[in-house]
Amino acid sequence: MAQVSAQISVTTSATLLWQTSTGESPDTAITGQVFRAGVFNASLPILIVNQGSGPVYLGGSAVTTSTGTQLVAGGSLAYNAIGNDSMYAVGGSTQTVGVCVGQQ
Repeated sequence: MAQVSAQISVTTSATLLWQTSTGESPDTAITGQVFRAGVFNASLPILIVNQGSGPVYLGGSAVTTSTGTQLVAGGSLAYNAIGNDSMYAVGGSTQTVGVCVGQQ
């Protein structure tokens, strides 16, 4: 099925990587890198790749370099979002993070 991908510039402030909500086509990107799942219980696979030269830290909207889960440079994370969900990232300096969203 459809794949949507983007490269996101993650800064020293929490930056939205992706957000899902229900009631829209799963391959619809809106307002930057916000993605929508078609129904509440739909599984939406998401691949996150740190393409920068330094680590990024993953978490909620208040994520910091002290509280987030570290994703090392060159590292990746596969995530399966169900329903309404989101993920943010922050870096010690500006880094590029690739996000690929697909539908199973």
